[in-house]
Amino acid sequence: MRKDLPAIILKNLAILIVFQQFFEAAKDTAFEEIVATIRALATQDTRIIEYLRAVSSGTIPKGGSPVDGITKINVLTKVNEEEFNKSIQLKVWDRVAFGSWRPYEEAKKYGQSLKLKSLKEWQKHTKSKDFPKDIPVHPNSAYKKSWKNWGVFLGTGTIAPGLREYRTYEEAKKYAQSLKLKSFKEWQNHTKSNDFPKDIPKAPHSTYKNKGWLSWGDFLGSGRKTPKR
Repeated sequence: MRKDLPAIILKNLAILIVFQQFFEAAKDTAFEEIVATIRALATQDTRIIEYLRAVSSGTIPKGGSPVDGITKINVLTKVNEEEFNKSIQLKVWDRVAFGSWRPYEEAKKYGQSLKLKSLKEWQKHTKSKDFPKDIPVHPNSAYKKSWKNWGVFLGTGTIAPGLREYRTYEEAKKYAQSLKLKSFKEWQNHTKSNDFPKDIPKAPHSTYKNKGWLSWGDFLGSGRKTPKR
């Protein structure tokens, strides 16, 4: 493969983009084909992705550009060379970034830097103009091999109830009885406290159904019968 092939193709893409801007041919077949070609080349030459990613973030990569020569097309438009060069590279990045995701750890670092508190806030952020194009909207699907949970990804520590690992029924019952609670209502109030253990279910009657659960009187050690919950 010729070493200058990425630059040649990117230059041709630049020419197409110029004509698209003037003739509004946004769905030009040739443009789509070249974008596909660049995406394919990027799988073999990681410099293309890294360079365009850096440009999109506003930094100048070290080691030179794998797309030298692309700015020469500015003679067709007589616009500022630096601005034109960046606009071309960003246009390419918009189309190539999808699927060229950052590694999981980098995406997680980005997610935690946002200081978001929930999945809902993440979903809202992914719709903003500032959301990076090389970060997946659904990281739980994109990083299946490394993914743990949203609490880890966002840094909140929160784990969905259905995914938590709880103590065994006997261990949970021992904890409950150490509290000396006398009723289901007192248990409910206690589960709202800041020191309630994360590995004890708030609804043990559901979690331990068919796993040892008998009644609230048995669980709390009060011996009292309470309405089924």
